[in-house]
Amino acid sequence: MGDNDGDNDTVPELSSSLGWMQRKRGNKQSGGSVIGGLTVDHSHEEGDGFNLSESGSYREGLVHISQAGTTIHGADALDQHSPSPAQGGSTSAKRANRTDLLRYTVSASNFQNMEKIGAGCSGYVRKARWKQKDSIVAIKVINVFETEKRKQMMQEVLMLCDMHCDALINFEGAFYHEGTINVVLEYMTAGSLEDVVKLSGGGIPETILAYMAEQIVEGMSFMHANKMVHRDFKPCNVLVHHNGRVKISDFGVSAVLENTLDKCTTFVGTFLYMSPERFRSDKYSYPSDLWSLGLTLMQCATGEYPYLRNSGKTYWELMEAIVQQDAPKLPENRYSAGLEGILERCLQKESEKRPTIEVLKNDDFIVSHCATTPLAARLAAISEWVGKVRSCFVSVTSPSSNSFSAPDLACNFAHFYVSFFQPHLRETLWSLYEEGAVLSVGQEMLNGRKQVMGKLLSVEASLEISPSLSDPEEWSKIAKWDSAGMVLALTVPCMVKNAKTGAEGAEIQVEFDLKADLKRICWTVTRQ
Repeated sequence: MGDNDGDNDTVPELSSSLGWMQRKRGNKQSGGSVIGGLTVDHSHEEGDGFNLSESGSYREGLVHISQAGTTIHGADALDQHSPSPAQGGSTSAKRANRTDLLRYTVSASNFQNMEKIGAGCSGYVRKARWKQKDSIVAIKVINVFETEKRKQMMQEVLMLCDMHCDALINFEGAFYHEGTINVVLEYMTAGSLEDVVKLSGGGIPETILAYMAEQIVEGMSFMHANKMVHRDFKPCNVLVHHNGRVKISDFGVSAVLENTLDKCTTFVGTFLYMSPERFRSDKYSYPSDLWSLGLTLMQCATGEYPYLRNSGKTYWELMEAIVQQDAPKLPENRYSAGLEGILERCLQKESEKRPTIEVLKNDDFIVSHCATTPLAARLAAISEWVGKVRSCFVSVTSPSSNSFSAPDLACNFAHFYVSFFQPHLRETLWSLYEEGAVLSVGQEMLNGRKQVMGKLLSVEASLEISPSLSDPEEWSKIAKWDSAGMVLALTVPCMVKNAKTGAEGAEIQVEFDLKADLKRICWTVTRQ
């Protein structure tokens, strides 16, 4: 997911034995019921309103989670047993005014775990393959007994279930597993804006930034129209895909207002991107997101966080700078008047002087770049630029680290490749191939990325990894690691499938030479 906020990549294993649960719950008995295949425990502990049943299910406000998935209720589910928002229950003004029921049937058995791609003090994010769909997803995992993180995760689940917008990350469900909450989200291949800006070595070109800004503003507009304030908007909470899509993520501290005149009062989020009114402990609302957006766009353009440019600052110096000093500006004579203008409007020190997000949708910087360029061309331009920054197969495990395993990498890459070889996703793979890549198909030899992708896009079939590789030990037999050249050679037996009917055909051997790109933290194919 792109937000690596710590170096602890483990969540303690928690015993779910009956004896442990009895000690945790004392003599309290659960009064469970079955709703849509989910076991729901209606009793509640004192304190934070959290109660985990012996079967591994719990209810918090409107959200029920079990080992079999998630049920999210509307207002009619709120009763005397449901904790109110003040007690820590997960609810929202929007969901509390609805009566429809949402169900997500998903469990740990649906997924094949891949590598961890981000970690914090209370949890981590990992890639995983959804077996039934043969798709790659990201799963956020947190310790269920970390009260504050759990509540944030439950809030995010509640937010995501009602947000259907192309510029917001897609929610696929959540489940309980061995002492953890697991939230399943779409996987964004390029990581976060923060990642691509760092790897770009100098910031994002203005035209590409305008195309990205249009999508970001669209997502923020959807949130504000639905009375949601993000409250933690920053580069690492905006994710990028090699198909050109850019999406806002991480809604754990977002707030839902009862009406457009309401204000927030809570000090939450990352202080680097907080607006002046929030540092002053004033009430705040939607304009605070506009300030965070302005700092984010400036950082994307210059490659540096605006307030730390040319010198480091302590927390207190930074707070003083944000509250007391003039808003940051772009370096002179290097950027267009359009970019300078949109940043100046977002970075007004007084919140009432900032534009609404709806006004920003028609800002000259966005309109001048996007109005006459079709969406497909805008997405293609983002895709091309991102593909030059890093390939679509990203691995945070360095080949020089003790945790590196050639068989694990081979397994992860093969499943990634096959998932994206489906016809509607295959174009994403173009960034995987080096400019001088070679593809051999029978007696035919194709040289260069353009020829390779032309051939691959013409293939109507899809692929499925042979059942012979179901045993993890088999991967060590097909993967050969050359540490000197930093190249992994692997031969993957695959079944050819009819892309429309799913009917299986012949088994073929697909060979790859996969080269590590340590600078870009990714891997590329040199030969196939």
